[in-house]
Order: sequence, then C-alpha cells, then structure tokens
Amino acid sequence: MTTAEFIARLESHTDEPLIFSAAGARVPGGYHVTEFKATSVNAMDCGGRAADWHELVLQVLPPAADEVEAPMSVGKFLSIYRRVANALPVPEGALVRIEYGAAGERAVSYPVAAIATRAEGVIVELTAPTVACKANDHTVGNVPTVAAHAALVDGSRAQAVQATGCCAPAVSGSTSSACCA
Repeated sequence: MTTAEFIARLESHTDEPLIFSAAGARVPGGYHVTEFKATSVNAMDCGGRAADWHELVLQVLPPAADEVEAPMSVGKFLSIYRRVANALPVPEGALVRIEYGAAGERAVSYPVAAIATRAEGVIVELTAPTVACKANDHTVGNVPTVAAHAALVDGSRAQAVQATGCCAPAVSGSTSSACCA
C-alpha cells in the first residue's frame, strides 16, 4: 500500500482508535510511533534486473509493561504524519511498512495488507514479509516491478543483464542455471 493510499484510508476516521494487528495479534494500546523513515531502495535481483523504489517505514514501539492505555487516535497519528511530511520528503508513492516487535521480540518490517474499519476502530492489518526469488516472482515482497522501476543503469556504469529466472540450483532436466550461487 502506498503512502497516499494509507493516508487517504485514514483521513475520514480521525476520531477512531488506530489499531495495528501483526501476526494475528493486536499491538497493545499505549504504543508509541517512535520514528518515520523515508527510504530509497536501489536493488538488483539475481537475474540481473535493477529496481528502485521508495518506502515509508513507521516504527511502532509497544508500551511499557505498566502502561495500560487506549490506542492512539487516527487524528493524532495523522498529526504526527503531517509534521513528518512537512520536514522530510515523503513520496506519495512510497510503500508503507510498519516496523514492530512485541516486547522482548525482534522487530519485523511488515507490509500493510489492509485497512479495515470495525466497531472498535480502524485496524491496520500487517502481513508477514516474505522472501522470494524476484527474478522468477515479481509479485512477492511488496516490491514494485513495473518497467519504469526496473530500468538498469546505462552502459557508462553497468551493462544490462538479461534476467533469466534462475535463482534455484539447476535440476536434472531443467534449463535453469544456478546464477545465484
């Protein structure tokens, strides 16, 4: 989900609680949005395709064990977002990720799967990130794959390498090579 889509889905619910749900469990009320990271990614997959995209990573910190509070309101979140957007360049097309780890667990950068409005508030459903061979599968990991994002650097810096869909080791009878090895 892009930043523009994410913000647009929230704007008509400013008085509602903002609830994050990751790995089937809700982030406890009293969480803190501790950081917004506007990042640019330049990558090349094992098939030789270059890609670049922007991400907006929101870091959500669970509350301290003794904090029992309601979730932040959508309006408060949007106020924080606007302050950040006025100070940092945040492309509207940036993909939104929520970085969260329950108390005592490692943080994970979750893509936003959906936003639902329920009686208890606005629920941002987070999905577990996945790893995939992007030369074979351009639908995984929330990474843009349109041709405009997949332009390779010109000959002055690197030669274009044709993607071959070859991340898996060669298998008997297969035409695929082990280019990732």
